[in-house]
Amino acid sequence: MENYEEISPQRGDKLKIENVKYKIGGEQRSMGGIFRFTSHDSRFTIFSRFTTHDSRLTGFLLLTSHGSLLTMVLFLLLSLPLLAVTIDELQNSGEYLYGMGEADSYEKATDLALQNLISKISVKVEADFTRKDSEDEYGFKSRVERNINTYSSTTLYNVPDIMEQSKDKTVVWRYLKKADLDKIFAARRQKILSYYNCGLEAEAKCQIGDALRNYYWSMELLSTYPEKECLCPENDEITLQTQLPNKINSLLDGTNFNLLHIYRDVGKNRKVLKYLVTYAEKSVTNLNYRYYTSADGWSRYTSVNDGLAYIELPLDYSEPKLALQIQYRYEQAANFDKEVLKVLSGIEADYFNNNQRELILIGEEEDINTEKLTLDVFNISKNESTGELKEKDILEDVIKDIREGNKEDIKNCFTETGYSDYENILCYGKADIMEDKYQMLLEESPGEKQFRNLPMRFSFPGNEAEFIERVNFKFDDKGRIKGITFSLSDRTIRDIMAKDERMWKPEEKYQLINFMEYYKTAYCLEDIDYINNIFAENALIIVGRILKNDDFDIENITDTIDKEKVEYIRYEKDEYIEHLRQVFAANEYVNLQFEDSDIKHYSNDPDSALYAIQIKQNYASQNYGDQGYLFLMMDLQEIEKPKIYIRTWQPEKFADGTVFGVDDFRMN
Repeated sequence: MENYEEISPQRGDKLKIENVKYKIGGEQRSMGGIFRFTSHDSRFTIFSRFTTHDSRLTGFLLLTSHGSLLTMVLFLLLSLPLLAVTIDELQNSGEYLYGMGEADSYEKATDLALQNLISKISVKVEADFTRKDSEDEYGFKSRVERNINTYSSTTLYNVPDIMEQSKDKTVVWRYLKKADLDKIFAARRQKILSYYNCGLEAEAKCQIGDALRNYYWSMELLSTYPEKECLCPENDEITLQTQLPNKINSLLDGTNFNLLHIYRDVGKNRKVLKYLVTYAEKSVTNLNYRYYTSADGWSRYTSVNDGLAYIELPLDYSEPKLALQIQYRYEQAANFDKEVLKVLSGIEADYFNNNQRELILIGEEEDINTEKLTLDVFNISKNESTGELKEKDILEDVIKDIREGNKEDIKNCFTETGYSDYENILCYGKADIMEDKYQMLLEESPGEKQFRNLPMRFSFPGNEAEFIERVNFKFDDKGRIKGITFSLSDRTIRDIMAKDERMWKPEEKYQLINFMEYYKTAYCLEDIDYINNIFAENALIIVGRILKNDDFDIENITDTIDKEKVEYIRYEKDEYIEHLRQVFAANEYVNLQFEDSDIKHYSNDPDSALYAIQIKQNYASQNYGDQGYLFLMMDLQEIEKPKIYIRTWQPEKFADGTVFGVDDFRMN
């Protein structure tokens, strides 16, 4: 871990702790770092290092607080603090690459020193970069330096420094052992391969958006890696430099938008085009696209949902063709990986023109009847279409009123909770119903009917996001809507329903699907009260991969995690809920999509209501996007009052290909 912390004993005083490393592995533990204390008037600076190894302590830093007074105590045990590398060693030993910066502040000086270091690294490694024939000597050197610069916001900002400070100026030397340069490039290579492998997994599951993003990011990272001619992991006869653009081109060429319907919606002065999006004759799970009209320019990016895509045009649009673009760069999503973000913004982009195609708009146009709609319902348990149902009639009225925005006219169709859900759904974004003919699925259980998969579009005025979500309506035994949720993807539902019938009762599977849909909906609608209620008071919540030596215990659960493979931060429940409040307050929208689920009973007892689920989560919001792996351990004994006891999230799999799971925790 690289850690940085700043505190102020007095107004203007600064203490900087840098390069603190902490590793747990067997009996050996090591820790090292540098601290620098600068008085508020800059009259003096204390600079020292401290290290520990096993039980031998070279230096130890203790910070204590008494009221508003912060006291720094440095204990020197067994030996004096180690001195930093000297400037003379940097210049004359031949072991280091270094850069020097001089300015009126430490921040400016260290930036200049870093840029100077980058230029020297570029000179050292430029022979390893592939020269483009069209580039002259200056252009080639400039490209190499831009590529090396993509490391500066990540690895290189963690290199040590030496500072000399006087009243008028600050001089900073940033340095790196030449022998450590290979380690920096090895880390970049590992990330290149990681994104490539994620692309392969996504492509195999027809998650085309994920595949394009991972392949493209891998390719752009590869352009900043000196040995670009590295071989594919699964094929040693082809290089990644060749394979990655081939993969991207293949996905773009193989993705088809198949026109299903053209609707004329006179009431809303628009045409609605409905498409089935496929790859290798399978419905595409996720993909972002946009389209162009001369009147409005490029539309927002919209996500394909289980093969379903809509295009909205002015009612008088008469052109026979339409330009459409498929997204593959995903710059906004890159903000969860600062290294990728630096690369995408720091080097010349690679473009794929075959992400653009012309859609032919010729076809029979159907008029949408705003006064009437057709709702076909298929009863899953009876394997037949339904006849007359009062719930079906109510749902038709609700759909018509969503189109027209008349909430008050149908309030008596809901329970109090159901109507609250309805208002929240309509407030999620600008909600829209795009058709007048729908097919929905009906699931029946004692005391409940659930109508599934009404497609709705949600757009957000404050940004470019737009989503298609399939919405479910749950009715109580009195025929009132008691709850509304966003549906899981077809693939996720199929994974759950395919569980062995000998171990999984059908009602259990439906409970798990319902729980995950409530969970997804609560985060999308920023329902902090529901989230607060479903987490047990002593819930174990682990986020991220930042090393922290914090053994954790919750009632009846003992930590059994392998410390050598796990890095984590633990949140208390109150901390996590407060963190979510801040996230929700800062974003116009939050959207979750789940994929690749693996669900188990916690124990071998088939009657146990304690379940464990591993699932891939794609998270998008106004200011942030990421993907990672979610693990939940929850009790569904009372399905209306579920409890989550363990929640973990990690941005990537461990080195052995695993994620947090039921085997990492033990119940006593």
